[in-house]
Amino acid sequence: MLASCSNIFTSPNTGTDTQALASCTGVGSMFEKIPFDDWAKDYHSTVAQVVEAHMDSLNNTAKLPLTCTAPDYASMVRPTGPLHDLAAELSPWKDDAQKLQALSETEIGPVLDEYLRVYECALNERKNFLQIRVQQSQNGGNDYSNSIEVARQSAIIDHQLALARMALDRTLQIVGGADRLRPLALDIECLKRTSLDIRNILGLVSQVSACLPRIRDARGSLRDLPDPSSPSP
Repeated sequence: MLASCSNIFTSPNTGTDTQALASCTGVGSMFEKIPFDDWAKDYHSTVAQVVEAHMDSLNNTAKLPLTCTAPDYASMVRPTGPLHDLAAELSPWKDDAQKLQALSETEIGPVLDEYLRVYECALNERKNFLQIRVQQSQNGGNDYSNSIEVARQSAIIDHQLALARMALDRTLQIVGGADRLRPLALDIECLKRTSLDIRNILGLVSQVSACLPRIRDARGSLRDLPDPSSPSP
């Protein structure tokens, strides 16, 4: 464990990836820009959109823009719109344009896990400073109203911390089960597209071969010769 942790401090010139997790805070995250009461709705709706887009791509393999000449499975499938948009707001991809450009649909797990980490960090940070945040949002207020609001938000935070990770783990288990046959489905789809390309090429070759006699024998039996008795113009 100590040896693996020491890699964090190695020089970038050694070829070791020195990227570490971002600080565990809600500051600078997407949750800082929206009211607290919308956090849970925004988080769960975003995860649902990413998962639904992923499942739709599984059911519509024939319509996907595949890179059949890619060297590995991950490079074959480009990310869906919701997954790419979410990754573009998270530090590991937002701060690395090359990594975002190379994003694959197979990275749905790491992207959603990072999104959950940011969500949990924002919840924990708000819980630690909940009394101050409530007073700021209530413009002071009285102690009774503040205590009720603190209790309400604290209950929401505890519920989300207990629910969010368990729900995402089970969701990713279902998605992983559906993805087991995905490489085979992509290989079959690429084979089908290749066979269609070959058929189209052979059709063009047959059309070209039908025209070759006309090209080689321009004055042969396939052409109407001019009447030799007719005067030259």
